[in-house]
Amino acid sequence: MSSANMGVKRPRANDNVSAPLKKARRQVSSSRKPLENHGRIATTDLDATDPSQNYNQISRLIEQARTSGQSVSVETSACTSLCFIFSRLLSTGKLGGANGAKRHESLVTRWLNERLVEYGELLLDWVRCNRNNERLLILGLLMQLAKEEVNSMLDRGPLAWTSGLYVKVLKTLLMMKTERQVIKNFAREYIVPYQDVELFTLQFIGKWNASEEIAVDNIIDLLTELDHLNDRPMELLCEHGSAVSETSSLKRRRKEAEGAWMQVLRQDLSKTQRKRVISVVPNKVAPWFSRPELLMDFFTDSFSAGSSISLVALSGILFLIREKNLDYPQFYSKLYSLLNGNFLHSKHGPPILQLLDQVLASTHLSATLVASFIKKLSRLCLHAPPSGIIAIVPRIYNLLKAHPACTLMVHREVLGDQNPHIAVDPFLAEEEDPTMTMALESSLWEIETLQTHFHPNVAIIAKIISEQFTKQWYRIEDFSEHNYDSVGQPIHYRPLPLTIMQLLEAELPKAIKRSPIVEYTVPKTLFTKSHEDKVEDATNLSSLWDFA
Repeated sequence: MSSANMGVKRPRANDNVSAPLKKARRQVSSSRKPLENHGRIATTDLDATDPSQNYNQISRLIEQARTSGQSVSVETSACTSLCFIFSRLLSTGKLGGANGAKRHESLVTRWLNERLVEYGELLLDWVRCNRNNERLLILGLLMQLAKEEVNSMLDRGPLAWTSGLYVKVLKTLLMMKTERQVIKNFAREYIVPYQDVELFTLQFIGKWNASEEIAVDNIIDLLTELDHLNDRPMELLCEHGSAVSETSSLKRRRKEAEGAWMQVLRQDLSKTQRKRVISVVPNKVAPWFSRPELLMDFFTDSFSAGSSISLVALSGILFLIREKNLDYPQFYSKLYSLLNGNFLHSKHGPPILQLLDQVLASTHLSATLVASFIKKLSRLCLHAPPSGIIAIVPRIYNLLKAHPACTLMVHREVLGDQNPHIAVDPFLAEEEDPTMTMALESSLWEIETLQTHFHPNVAIIAKIISEQFTKQWYRIEDFSEHNYDSVGQPIHYRPLPLTIMQLLEAELPKAIKRSPIVEYTVPKTLFTKSHEDKVEDATNLSSLWDFA
């Protein structure tokens, strides 16, 4: 025995009943009910030693399986009996049509093959129906026939898989609009445990140009069930000797899986499909690729699609940069482009801020680059909701603390006599390259403006930039829970009020620290001077209303 065959569990040639048929029989026996006067032919009534004695039963069984309106157990029992007959015929070579056979033997073989095709189409029709209770049973019968068919065509090599019944089963499942769990269960039952089935499934998907959306969805579901870290004992569903050395090689499996995923990525995927693929890239897609750079074009195209897919695509690019050591010079420019005027008002704001926390946490970034992000965030605070401001200001503090060279933006003072452009901010807000915005030559006057914000919480938090940086960093989680539900809780996690009335309700119970400044005398008239009022008009309001 060669080393390639060691450790491989082959199915025994003398097994009359294989794993798929055993599963199918268990399901039939569990759902079978007592039947009378149906003329049903049980599997135990068939001749297992001489399959030719069962020829007369084939047409009758097909008719029973095809007839609608009768009990389901009658149909499933007929299908199971037919599977038993054809499995025996395939295993004994009765359907091969040996050379030199007599004319009547050739006619019988031809008739049997036609009935086998008819029976296979009948089972496929059952799979296409919405009979979920029997679908797993029928798939077991089909896989049993596919196994015996491949074993009977050993001389054809891999073509026995790619041109036989298994391809029809796979196409039927992938083109069928059904629950995702059906595809996942089929992969777990008949693809993942058997290395030869997995190999030829990947080969088929890698060469099949499935443009229909439902087919692409099903292929993604199927591929995500495959395990790249396959350290379990190798099993083969069929006795295909040439496949043993191929499937025993992890390199060969990775090559076929890479081809299958690349075929999926070449399709015109919808935004939902792109999100599904990108979400499984770290665990299900990238481990198959010997050249992870092949995924970069897919992420770039996904980023160009816009909307929320851009954020997901950028997360995938970050994964390739960190885990696969790939270089993507435009990464920071694309991340900078996500900081537009709308992201703080949308549901994608928190994920973008979380991505910023991951990217800008490195202390090896240049001060020019970090300053551009700090300045962009502070500029966006000018027209951001209070909840967005409270989420941004502590992040700016942490970035200034991690990159001390950027603190020049806080302490910069410009003398008006020496600089005629004192009112001009050198920051180039429209520049797309974060290294060319001249942000490091600007200042954070936006944060100082926020210190007089109408909302007291925002004003208090904005003052942390003007104070000494004695705190090591702020926990972002303390400022991430702000919403618009209620008021009256401590400032670090108090939700923001929604209306002016809620603002008043929050401020009125507070104790007054000092009395407000009011007019020292109460005038008797509002705009004109009264004869009785001898007090001098200090405000000169009456002169403003003298139109003579």
